[in-house]
Amino acid sequence: MKPGAALPPLPPCDHRANYWTPEGSLSAPLARGDWAAVEGELEELHASFVRNRACENRMLYAFQHGFWLTEALPEQLDRWVAARPQSWTAYVVRGSLSAQQVSWGRRQRAKDAVADLERAIQLQPSAVVAYGSLIVTYRSTGETAEMEKAFRRGLEVRPVSVHVLETMITSFASHLGNDVERVKAIVAEARTREKENPRVARLYGSPFAWHAQQLEWGRTNEWLGTMPDADRDRVIVWYTRALRHQEPGSEWHYRRASAYRDREAYAAAIAEADFALAKDDTFARFWVLKVFSLGKLARYDEALAVAREGRKRAPDSVELRYTEGNVYADMGNYAEAVRVQRAAADAARKPHERAMTLRGLGYALVKSKRYAEAVPVLQESVSIESWHALTFNSLAEALWETGRRDEAIPVFEHFLGMTESKPWFDKERLRAQERIDGATLGAQPPARGAGR
Repeated sequence: MKPGAALPPLPPCDHRANYWTPEGSLSAPLARGDWAAVEGELEELHASFVRNRACENRMLYAFQHGFWLTEALPEQLDRWVAARPQSWTAYVVRGSLSAQQVSWGRRQRAKDAVADLERAIQLQPSAVVAYGSLIVTYRSTGETAEMEKAFRRGLEVRPVSVHVLETMITSFASHLGNDVERVKAIVAEARTREKENPRVARLYGSPFAWHAQQLEWGRTNEWLGTMPDADRDRVIVWYTRALRHQEPGSEWHYRRASAYRDREAYAAAIAEADFALAKDDTFARFWVLKVFSLGKLARYDEALAVAREGRKRAPDSVELRYTEGNVYADMGNYAEAVRVQRAAADAARKPHERAMTLRGLGYALVKSKRYAEAVPVLQESVSIESWHALTFNSLAEALWETGRRDEAIPVFEHFLGMTESKPWFDKERLRAQERIDGATLGAQPPARGAGR
């Protein structure tokens, strides 16, 4: 079943710019202190939502993601609020950023988030983005009663906001609340509001998606690639039912496509990516999915051609560059893999992107026998993300090959501890154990500095 099969048509949305592109974002006027320009854009987006319910997503994206996240952003937002203390848009943007940080674990920002968002609502009672960010804040701090109050207040706003409804539904997804009955109740209540906002129909698949997420998130502590095929097939069935009520390129669509990928049904994953990209060719993660799947089918030339095209359409995707580098590595072209992964690492702006690209670079360096170069790269990667077992294995190998056996052995042992009872690592585990046994038996390591 194709996504969106049961959705009612919506009127076209009356937008002007793509706020998620460097050219269309609001970072430039914010940086130069042109508060009026920023506020004018955001207020028009809010007004467009009031005129046309189809415009809510673009409005939401501009408020929450229309500013490039740099080290200077918090200071720029403080300057904006100080200069325009009556600007409800300024409080929404700063409060939403704080809410996001709370969801990342910085719970000390909760008071700041609530203060800004409540001030925004005081100045503009129909600021639906603020209600959604309040729900996120209270969900992250475990204040369920306050979360429910924020939800009810948000529902009183006209026009009714799918963002408010969807944010509350997410709060009861399996990995957060594990309460499918609450999800069903929210959806049932939302059905009474479809005449106010036809986009409400996009939520009707939520109980089905809940079942898929329950299967996925029930394996939080394990690699999803080890999910039994029968469970993965059930995930696909549940998302297929949910997708009658979601557009191509939606989160549920991506999750079904990912399930095909992890099921090694790469042709089906490619078809899902093509369907999403036909609607919007800026969907970076579907470009990534297509490149990855083509690579796994050993259709390397096609994969690289798709990667080049994807970089034109989604130029800021670090993951796409990383995936392209992995294709070169799978081809055995490690020199090109090093070049692409180094460029990806240089472009990374988020910690997880940095860790990901460094492990790709480190792996390519190890395969190129450039062990001394690989060591600091892999050390930085594991310092950012300590959960990726194969990065420790690559680091241990690089240390061993540069003659640093005393340092390599505990890293090999750490890798073995991380992968115990995980047979999909058997090949690497055997190699690591051979290294440890060789050291125990007095095998001579390479001369220090080898591989330089």
